[in-house]
Amino acid sequence: MRFNLSCEERRIWEHFKYIFSYVFQTLLILFLIVLLVKEFYPVFIDTRINVNWFMLIVIVFGALSILFPVEKIERKEEFN
Repeated sequence: MRFNLSCEERRIWEHFKYIFSYVFQTLLILFLIVLLVKEFYPVFIDTRINVNWFMLIVIVFGALSILFPVEKIERKEEFN
């Protein structure tokens, strides 16, 4: 489904797509680090972070980044 967006709205929407993608990548790396630390220090992580809720947030941002992918812009390079 396509919407007729103005140039400014399209630019803002592309910015949000970059934000979804960046936040997902950052949260995924943090989640994997938390899981690794939880293997060695389970009491330290379990008392501070609910890993299930953290995983849910990662899944939501992952779904957003898949549903709204960042469009790649191809640049033509000239060779002299």
